[in-house]
Amino acid sequence: MKLTPVARWLWIHLQLFIPSFSLVGILTTLFPEMMLSAFGKWALVMQAVGARSASQFSSQPEMFMHILTTNAVSLVIFVIVGLFLQAALAMPFTAAFYALVAFLAPYTIGRSFGPADWLLISVESFTLILGASVSSGLAADLYGVSPSFRGLVEYWKKSWTKLLPRLVPHWREIVREWRVTIAAAVVSLAALSVFVAWFETYGY
Repeated sequence: MKLTPVARWLWIHLQLFIPSFSLVGILTTLFPEMMLSAFGKWALVMQAVGARSASQFSSQPEMFMHILTTNAVSLVIFVIVGLFLQAALAMPFTAAFYALVAFLAPYTIGRSFGPADWLLISVESFTLILGASVSSGLAADLYGVSPSFRGLVEYWKKSWTKLLPRLVPHWREIVREWRVTIAAAVVSLAALSVFVAWFETYGY
């Protein structure tokens, strides 16, 4: 199991996610109207790509499948971004989105977030971060990148002008070494995704 590289990338991503979440949370508390306007524009984009509210579903099973499918697509995107070692760039934007959802709740849903709401967005955001961290760990081994901010910056300096990253010569052996970790990650991420969809549909 390749737990150490996954943990290192998870830590890197959390160091970008948590401060961004906190900063946007503070700004939302101080300037709610301005942040609500920004979130409204973001929501319009989400609706354009298929996001729906609970009132638009005819049944709970339909809602469950929609949430599960939407979250699965988001997770796949994060995994792909991680495979190109660009997930770190997505963390501040992801944090900003979840912070706006959480701290604007009194204006968007008429009440502040409760424990169940915080649990939901915590598990949902962690699922995305974990997926990106697993794929980043694999990618870093394949490209010969150190699992650190310094290693990531050095990789970025060399990768911006290339369409595809250059693999290390023994990349096939690395893929074999990661098979068990990838299998465990697929099971774990699938379980987390199902939990999020179930909890959002039936858990309240």
